[in-house]
Amino acid sequence: MTVTVKSWAAWVAVAVAVSVSGAGAQTWTGSPNCGANLTCTKVGGTLTVSGAGDMDDFPIDSSGFFIGKGSTAPWGEVYDIVIGKDVTYIGQNAFGSSSLEPYKATVKVNATNPPRVSSGNFTFYYKDSVTLHVPQASINAYKTADKWKDFRYINPSTVTFDAQNGSAPATKLVSYGDTVAKPADPVKSGFVFDGWYRPSAVGDVVYWDFSTVIRSEIILFAAWKTPTSVLGSNAPKAANIAVRQTGRELKISTPDRAAVRYGVELYSVSGKRQRVSPVYHADGVITVALPHVAAGSYILRVGGGKSGMDRRVLVR
Repeated sequence: MTVTVKSWAAWVAVAVAVSVSGAGAQTWTGSPNCGANLTCTKVGGTLTVSGAGDMDDFPIDSSGFFIGKGSTAPWGEVYDIVIGKDVTYIGQNAFGSSSLEPYKATVKVNATNPPRVSSGNFTFYYKDSVTLHVPQASINAYKTADKWKDFRYINPSTVTFDAQNGSAPATKLVSYGDTVAKPADPVKSGFVFDGWYRPSAVGDVVYWDFSTVIRSEIILFAAWKTPTSVLGSNAPKAANIAVRQTGRELKISTPDRAAVRYGVELYSVSGKRQRVSPVYHADGVITVALPHVAAGSYILRVGGGKSGMDRRVLVR
């Protein structure tokens, strides 16, 4: 009878180690479900590990094909992980490659000293896409600790690049205390990119120094300027100009003023001036051959100042 009671009690201890409460929460306590002095609670897609001490190790079961797949950890897939401040060890395969949803998950660790991490955790490409959040004063410790240092984004901030109607990357994540990489220059038709800036408190334009470390969310704006024209003031009115394109030759018809040579310029949509050699004819027609110009969209400028003409041309 005594033996039967002990067996029944042991069965009850295992059975109550996993409980389900309101809102679909599941709780695992003690070993071998979480850790001898730990409690693991899953609410929705978030798993919280609380208590003090080490997590259990979770071996691979018979369905495992690679590290993390088939782990005997009972919680399965989670989106976010919260590790309590007194947790000292992340057990083997506790959070394997099948545990975290890439590009969505976060790992938050409240421990001042980085917990030890066993094999089979945060594997493969997840550390490039999952964000890690740690105590601010411990960032450098996590950046140098085994396993934790492999996370690409630790306490990340978002840097937004506002191209102001030009084309540009939208946002970049940057770990706290790191610098943001300069993106490719944006493009805006009819303008020249003049750098990224951040308005000052008094509204002045302050160009961004890309050696500056990031410690908060920031927005950088693209500065644009109009191309500096080298054309003279003698210019026909735009209404009196006609442009015809045949292959890689432009034929520009202007008022019959052969004595005046209207300036001709060609710009890429990013504002870079292309080398052109216009030929002026007695009847006021200007021809421009473009054998050397790469295929793409360009801005043709004839004349200068407000009376000149800008027209889009497509070189194939």
